[in-house]
Amino acid sequence: MSQTLDLQPGLYFTIAPDKPDAAPAGLPPHLSRHIAYLALGLGMHPASGEPCIVLSNDRDELCTVPSRLLRTYRLIPGSRCLRMVLFPPHVPELNPQLRFQPLPAEPAHA
Repeated sequence: MSQTLDLQPGLYFTIAPDKPDAAPAGLPPHLSRHIAYLALGLGMHPASGEPCIVLSNDRDELCTVPSRLLRTYRLIPGSRCLRMVLFPPHVPELNPQLRFQPLPAEPAHA
């Protein structure tokens, strides 16, 4: 039985956080956690055979990145940008916790 997978046009990925200042093991060169990359296709890693997403790295080279190293960022249909620099640098947390901050108190009027 054959299975077909499709990517939504305009789907962007970021590099998954691993260690704060280190690239995840198995990550191809010239990819940054501060950039969102447009998914160009699906493939299999040539060495390990694991599922990969095809991206264009920061040197305009096609590379296959294991899907375990990526996190979805945004779906932007019709987008033609291969990469988007994220401001401020976006490094997603593994399991983000909701953080509520109290609103500042209103100044008292005399």
